[in-house]
Amino acid sequence: MNYLAHLHVATQCDSQLMGNLLADFVKGRPDNQFSPLTVEGIYLHRFVDSTIDALPEIKTCRQRFPSALYRYSAIALDVFWDHALIQHWDRFSDVSFAQFVEHAESECQRAVLDEPFPLPERFLTLSSRMWREQWIPSYAHAETLQHVLSR
Repeated sequence: MNYLAHLHVATQCDSQLMGNLLADFVKGRPDNQFSPLTVEGIYLHRFVDSTIDALPEIKTCRQRFPSALYRYSAIALDVFWDHALIQHWDRFSDVSFAQFVEHAESECQRAVLDEPFPLPERFLTLSSRMWREQWIPSYAHAETLQHVLSR
């Protein structure tokens, strides 16, 4: 759910943006299922997730959720991290937020077309909808977060 954070990290690591978004839709080892750049992006996404999830501060944050909602705590935090990143974007990038999102969308759409292997239909549907409905920019608004989390 932290699409912006993964796109930003991917940019900083010179990794394929689309592969970093695709990672949540791929189970097991992605090797030989996708192009090498896409596989690299999937592994970077997984590395970032596992590193962040292992932080004691993240575990503490997740424990603050009621037990009935604990399984959703990681998703809620991911959405919040994207909101916070947007609010403080200028501290992390020399490129404007609007330019970054425009570039990310263009790069992801190009990579989808260039990928020689079939991509999961669920990913293609979500990706298309995410860009069309401008999900990432909408995370700037606190009222959007409530809508996202209720879904």
